[in-house]
Amino acid sequence: MKKFYSTILIVLFGVILYGGVAFQVEATYRSVGTITSTNLLDGNNTSSITGFYYNLSSLPGDSSVSIQFSQNGTSWYSASGTSGGSTTLSTLDGDTVDLSSLGWSGSYFYYRLTINATSDRTQTPVIDEVRLNFTSSGGNEDAFYVANTGDVYVGITGAKFSVKGGGTFGSSYFSSTPPTNGLIVEGNIGVGTTSPSYKLDISGTIRQTAVTSSLLKADAGGALVSAIPGTDYLDPSSLNLYVPYTNATADVDLGVYKLTTTGTITGGQLIDSGLTSGYLPYVSVSKQLVDSLLYTDGSAFGVGTTSLSGTKFKVSLDSISASDSYSNEEKIASSSGTVVSGGSLQLYDDGVCGSYTVTGQDGLTYGTVLGADGNCWLDRNLGATQVATSSTDTASYGDLYQWGRLKDGHQVITSGTTSTLSTTDNPGHDDFILDGNTSPYDWRSPQNNALWQGVNGTNNVCPAGFRLPTRAEWSTLVSAENITNSASAFSSSLKLPVAGYRYRSSGGVYYRGSSGYYWSSSVTGVGAYYLYFYASAVNPAYGGNRASGFSVRCVKD
Repeated sequence: MKKFYSTILIVLFGVILYGGVAFQVEATYRSVGTITSTNLLDGNNTSSITGFYYNLSSLPGDSSVSIQFSQNGTSWYSASGTSGGSTTLSTLDGDTVDLSSLGWSGSYFYYRLTINATSDRTQTPVIDEVRLNFTSSGGNEDAFYVANTGDVYVGITGAKFSVKGGGTFGSSYFSSTPPTNGLIVEGNIGVGTTSPSYKLDISGTIRQTAVTSSLLKADAGGALVSAIPGTDYLDPSSLNLYVPYTNATADVDLGVYKLTTTGTITGGQLIDSGLTSGYLPYVSVSKQLVDSLLYTDGSAFGVGTTSLSGTKFKVSLDSISASDSYSNEEKIASSSGTVVSGGSLQLYDDGVCGSYTVTGQDGLTYGTVLGADGNCWLDRNLGATQVATSSTDTASYGDLYQWGRLKDGHQVITSGTTSTLSTTDNPGHDDFILDGNTSPYDWRSPQNNALWQGVNGTNNVCPAGFRLPTRAEWSTLVSAENITNSASAFSSSLKLPVAGYRYRSSGGVYYRGSSGYYWSSSVTGVGAYYLYFYASAVNPAYGGNRASGFSVRCVKD
């Protein structure tokens, strides 16, 4: 597609427009003005005229612009081919009018603009640029033009300088054929420098995403030159590497170079000397690899013993001398899970979820339960004195916390109320803070999103090592436990009761015995997400006001 750019001088009733810049001469404009071009195709024969590009940079108020087209300067048509008709130009910042419906070709083309000022005649539209799109009769694409923006186009429109195809630079290269869409340069190229001394001289940081050859190095001046194998880098073909491996009988292919597992210990090489399977080797004084006291069967680790059944780590006292500082079992390890039997020390993990309890900040003892999601949860709500025996077990309801607050007494449903918002993370009293029914419906002003974020959250109310679950963790649990309503919430591993909630603006308790509301640590805008369920539905990602009082169930970090 060959494109012709027309630079026009437009005089409009007191305004001179050139290249999109307006200079006002009079206080007001005339209501209507008309501009007719000369032949845009003077000297250019076309096989088809396809489009008319315009850049309308300003269209104030009720002003308007319309255009007509002609091949003789007398008979005028709209873009759709209506005789005497016109086409409205209304798209700002560049658009092309489709002229294919006219079916025109040849070497004559005119346009006529009709410009209407605003009704108060104080402003007019501004057109920065017009351009005619056509195909020359020879079918070539060698158009060359310079726009009033300073952009240079060769064969195609583009940036400040655009070329469609390849290019050559240099007095000896100008007649050479460049690579397809490529470039050949006879002299030096400088990037970030005005005085390149090399074929490619770069001043600044470069990035390379692929390497096709490793035979390069940088000389003292920073130039990339050929590298010599064996001198500038290690030649892999000259290496003789050996891998220690039990009873090796064949080579080991690591995917790059084949490394042999046999040989002798000379020149710093390593050799397999027939190690016993399972023992970790060490190098003796004679540079031979021999068995050490350390042994593993892949799932457990032993010192001086291979009998590791039922253990993760075992030390044989038979291998420890009387002078060894660790000859006493109590010095080897000291934990509540240590068992000494048969002259050996065994350690095991006593932290299996469901088999231990934790003490909360409120002094209550909480059990643990493994959820279907794989997480370890407290077995009851914070403040509850027992695990729920039914969905409406009042002893299992526990406390109702405002989002992000400490365990300061406000969570007790009979606590007093105050309408004074807190300006700090710790209000310093045990009243339930009312939000005044005013946005953002929080007990704290300004808000703080980090109060319940993880075990290190500023006001984390959970036992040590535990925290509030995230919105995503509630969603995963609901799916894994197949919780669909309050009945299945209670029948789940967590035994979630319907403890209701405490209203943010009055302090009253509602839906106790019919709905469950459980905070997450995740915030949403000025609110926070919570798990909500009742007799016929569940939603693990409801958004609630932070001044509301909801239940808290903690999860192990």
